[in-house]
Formats: sequence, structure tokens, C-alpha cells
Amino acid sequence: MKPLFRILAAALALHLFSPAAQAESAKLSGAVIVRIKGMSCPMCTFGFKKRLKKLPGAETVRLDYKAGTALITLLRDAQISPDDIRKAVKDAGFEAVEIGSVIRSTQSR
Repeated sequence: MKPLFRILAAALALHLFSPAAQAESAKLSGAVIVRIKGMSCPMCTFGFKKRLKKLPGAETVRLDYKAGTALITLLRDAQISPDDIRKAVKDAGFEAVEIGSVIRSTQSR
């Protein structure tokens, strides 16, 4: 049993760390939250929101300059890479410090 476990563990590790698996896991979907450095006043949000809205698959964009965050809701089945988000943020004159997916609950209460 131990040799079979080792073979399965090795196969899983090869899959998880393959370039294809890493590229696939780099795509974000649903809703994405971005922590932004340099956004310090309400005026910062006007042009920046338009720029983020142009990201492929972006449906809505909400900016909170006080918290320094952007919430980007993507269209159904749309995916975006963190690199695309970083580039859009950098092109607007800010820095994307942290990017992550927001997990939504589909259970009704």
C-alpha cells in the first residue's frame, strides 16, 4: 500500500507543479479584490474606475479609497489573470499590493 501511495503522491505533485496547472490556477473568476497602494482621495477613483472597467470580463468595479481597495466583479464564466490587473493598476499610476478571489456562498439561509 505504501508504494502505491508514494506513486499517487508523486503523480499529484507533478500535476500540481506543472506549468500548465500553475497557469490555470493563476486565473481569477467571480469577484476579485485588489489592495491598492497610492489611492488616497476621492478624485483618484474617477479615471481609475473607468480603466479597471475596461479589463476583459469586468462587469462592475467598486473602489474604496479609504480602505485602498477595488472590488471587480467579473461576468459569468469570465477569467482574468493577476498580471492583467497589475498592469491596469500600474498604468493608472497605482500599485496592486495584493490580489485575490472573493469566495461567495451559494447557500440560501
